Amino acid sequence: MSGASKRVRDWADADLEPVVACPACGAAERELLYAGLADQVFAIAAGEWSLHRCRACASVFLDPRPAEHALGRLYAGDYYTHAPPVEPAPRARVVELALRSRALLDPRLRLARARLIRHLPVPRAGARLLDVGCGSGQFVVSARALGWDATGIDTDAVAIAAGRSAGAPLSTSTLAEVARTQTGSFDAVTMEHVLEHVSDPLAFLRAARRVLRPSGTLWLATPNIDAAAHARFGRAWKHLDPPRHLVIFGAAALDARLRAAGFGELQAMRSASGTLDTFRHSWRIAHGSLPLADVRVPRHVAVQGQLAGLRSLLSAAKAEELIRIARPA
Repeated sequence: MSGASKRVRDWADADLEPVVACPACGAAERELLYAGLADQVFAIAAGEWSLHRCRACASVFLDPRPAEHALGRLYAGDYYTHAPPVEPAPRARVVELALRSRALLDPRLRLARARLIRHLPVPRAGARLLDVGCGSGQFVVSARALGWDATGIDTDAVAIAAGRSAGAPLSTSTLAEVARTQTGSFDAVTMEHVLEHVSDPLAFLRAARRVLRPSGTLWLATPNIDAAAHARFGRAWKHLDPPRHLVIFGAAALDARLRAAGFGELQAMRSASGTLDTFRHSWRIAHGSLPLADVRVPRHVAVQGQLAGLRSLLSAAKAEELIRIARPA
């Protein structure tokens, strides 16, 4: 790494690495999208960062980015995944809600409840689920209440310790390690807002493919660079989240990476999850506050968020997140 343009204030060069090709598609041509970005969501990481837009697939990525050995600095302190999981409702009630979600007349409620259980069916006895990037294990606890033999992995030792203290079966193993030792062992793999934190998404998705049974299912959600709130708030969009978010996909690039990783059948799921909150949080960022600050958001911003959420139920193109269900080819 050479030249002042590759330096990041308050970061040693040894803790940074250059990005020579788009992590979403592998193309080299890019253009600067935003410069001088700070950690505007959690105010944990120092430095000012640059995001580049790929000219081939229109996804965006951080360059330079924190090196693998320095990533722990981005999740220190009171990061949101460090709180212990909350015990969900008794299993019978959770299963009842999951089943009823398919029969509700209001499509918004039906889709919202389906999103809560990550669009997964009530499992057969003994079905195994691996939640990747599980944090302190909230979804692992909920999935076990639904009947899954669920476990979770995360490289954040503080989050894993918080989950274990509550009895959740969690591990600091990496997905690559699980892929080496438990090939073809899981009926479902889930990763909620994890892929954007990964420096090599293709290798990561290939590892997910290896741990699945041939009939298994991958469920993932990741921010959508074409989201309505990004168009509205630009550099203040909450889901830019530098320097934790290393790459933010467009829909076509995500689907192409999934197919390259060995997944054949892809299903895009509609959801309005988080849309209203993202509008509120991004407005606060744009006005110099942290997203969860006690700062009143104008009513018209909430209305814009509600309308964007409704539009995302009709078409996922501008939704805040890309959700895919993928099965091995």
